[in-house]
Amino acid sequence: MKMHFDVVTMPSKKENKPDSKFMRVVKTRSSITRGAIIPYLFVALPLSGLIIGWWLDKKFKTDPWLLLVFFIAGMVEAFREMMRIAKRMEREMEEEDREKDE
Repeated sequence: MKMHFDVVTMPSKKENKPDSKFMRVVKTRSSITRGAIIPYLFVALPLSGLIIGWWLDKKFKTDPWLLLVFFIAGMVEAFREMMRIAKRMEREMEEEDREKDE
């Protein structure tokens, strides 16, 4: 019994370029979705900090210190995540510009 294997090669970088209209739409929607999530970060993260801080304050009777600490931590993390998203979007835009220049 003979076994037959086909050789599969990886596509070159040029073959991976999103030349089709569909791929450009997918990339655009991905960027829009990433940008649209930022307002939710500024609601969800501080709110979760408030809830955790409130619960810990009730448990340890430290009103309002832990609530403030966790709220500020939530705001800081929201800003950090916003900056990560903005940097990622900027990198993707630079890559698109480089691909267009090629």
